[in-house]
Amino acid sequence: MIFPIIFVLILIAFTYRKEVISKPIAGKPTWYPYRKLIALLLITIVPIVLANTFIPERLLITPQERIDAAKENGDRYAVSIAYKDLCAQYPDSISLQFDCIDILADYRQYDYEDLMHTITKINPGPETKILAKAYIQLKVEVFERNDTLLESIPDNYRFVNYLKTLEGLQNNSLSVTECEQLLRREITLNPTNERAYQLLLSIYTGSGAAQKRDALLCDAQAMPFFSDQLKNDYYFSHGHWGLYFQNIIESRILSVSWLTFLAALLVSLVWILFLRSMDVFNREKWQPIVIVFIGGALFTHLCLAFYDAAELYFHFTINGEALNDFMYCFTVIGGGEELVKLLPWLLFALFSKRMKEPYDYLFYASISALGFAFAENLMYLEDTGNIVGRTIMSSVGHMFFASIVAYAFILAKYRYKQQIWKILTPIIGFIAAALAHGFYDFWLISEAVSDFSFVTIIFFIGSLHVWFFFKNNALNNSGFFSGSNAYNANFQQDLLTFSLLAILMVEYIMVSWKYGADDGNNRIRSSVIMIFMFLIYVSVMLQRFDLKKGVWNKWRFRMPAFSRSIFGMSGDNDEDDQDYLGLKLRLFAPKSNQYIGDKLPKSGVCVQKIEINGQSGWYVFQLNTPINYNNYVSTHIILKNKYPNQSLNEPKIEIYFLFIPDIHLLQSENLNVKQLRYAGRAYSMPI
Repeated sequence: MIFPIIFVLILIAFTYRKEVISKPIAGKPTWYPYRKLIALLLITIVPIVLANTFIPERLLITPQERIDAAKENGDRYAVSIAYKDLCAQYPDSISLQFDCIDILADYRQYDYEDLMHTITKINPGPETKILAKAYIQLKVEVFERNDTLLESIPDNYRFVNYLKTLEGLQNNSLSVTECEQLLRREITLNPTNERAYQLLLSIYTGSGAAQKRDALLCDAQAMPFFSDQLKNDYYFSHGHWGLYFQNIIESRILSVSWLTFLAALLVSLVWILFLRSMDVFNREKWQPIVIVFIGGALFTHLCLAFYDAAELYFHFTINGEALNDFMYCFTVIGGGEELVKLLPWLLFALFSKRMKEPYDYLFYASISALGFAFAENLMYLEDTGNIVGRTIMSSVGHMFFASIVAYAFILAKYRYKQQIWKILTPIIGFIAAALAHGFYDFWLISEAVSDFSFVTIIFFIGSLHVWFFFKNNALNNSGFFSGSNAYNANFQQDLLTFSLLAILMVEYIMVSWKYGADDGNNRIRSSVIMIFMFLIYVSVMLQRFDLKKGVWNKWRFRMPAFSRSIFGMSGDNDEDDQDYLGLKLRLFAPKSNQYIGDKLPKSGVCVQKIEINGQSGWYVFQLNTPINYNNYVSTHIILKNKYPNQSLNEPKIEIYFLFIPDIHLLQSENLNVKQLRYAGRAYSMPI
């Protein structure tokens, strides 16, 4: 507990170093000069103490809680043990028995005798025991199979027809029509049997029964039992737009936990309050703010159509080649997302007529961007450790890109007189926004420039300067200008400091609640450092904010002298000197990852250190359970930490996740990254 408190105290003391050495004020209570410090201490220290007092470790009581925790940690052994206990708790749940058999056979390599011993120990009813035994015979090799087991159970008993179908497929004794009839009967008797739906879809796909396959995928009763990615690709490619957007809403909005929803809303609210407080001359009312925010959140999902169209129609996606990846980031990601953010802002501007001063253009463009970030955060904040990072980097990035377009409209309306520039400037602004967005993402997601991801950090620093430059000029040219004293830099800094520390505590509490205070204590360190650097840097720009009526400041970049050392890139990377052979990791990915989002989490171990493109630090990673993706090797992948300042033995870092087309490539002395397949954003956690 002592370490997070020290980190927070250092942050507060440095941010409010003047208040720390304040002297008593005549006529005021002794504590008055320290009121901000006291408030910040209450906001931060109290949650840390309470978390470490009442939830130092994660308490797992029920078998289901133990299963969920073990899956998060990639602990196959713990999953199997907890499943046994869950089956013992519900001995006549056939679906649970089948799941347990799958886990024990696949994870722990149980043979027939082991599985039968486990089922007998669970002590299910006679019918359940017969069905479990029949499934075991189909799941693992058996010396002498009893094909008459199912004859003792009536056909109208749940799972009987499903097992008969499996048996017929293994023996090649049933036609497609007979299999379909059995599975349809199973679904009628047991409409929640997920296995029956998936097996039926597999039979239709394998036999080329396209019409029946299409009908099944569009069947409202069957849809919940298929993966979101499978349905998404099918609905889009076949033009079922209603089902396509219904699937998006169900998977990306309705399935989100209320805690994630509140965290995402809080992140956006912090920046809405900050932006509104800077509207010092003609502050906007809340109703139009809410309307634009909701519009930005709803329109966000249209950008998914850009991604799907690029991949499914044009086969255009990230492939590890620099030019291809940059063009994808520029056109599909940058162009698509900026267009989606621009639409609600344009519609509001056209129909509301509330754009009364230049700052309104920046303000509502940023509100639309925050709506976009909110919808995006509903996916990313399922991992509670992302809250501070998404608050600072992602939210500010989205607002900056949208502000480029808005500032172009400001110039076209308020500064340029020639008609040609009034037309061209917004177009140039949109292209610049898409280019900036693509440039920002390119260094983070393209394997070709993986060693230069720090460029995004440098670009982010520059974007902060440009963003405040836009705001300064917009306020300078407000028709409601009432003097530079309307702006209070100290108030802006206080608002941002209190807000970000509140966000830090929300992240800490959520991580501690989910994983225990010990994990929360570990994670708070990196988050405090990020907030510390951001606040120190932004505070300089807030103090330099200079309002002068009618002035269009010329752009110039000035790096604060004291912050050069903070943001410097000095220091050698000793990552290559470390050896992670034998390191056990759990790999996971956001649901938005179209390649492996529905295939993870998986766990395994680093088994071989290799070089790619002449660079060391790459590892062959052996999976405990296979990942079937196209024709790539299912048992091994190649991975590496994405950022040089992070290492594989740190909790929850972003990694490069590469599929291998041929296992024999690992014997090559000159392995090229172009021979591998990048699988999108992924993360690792030491076990």
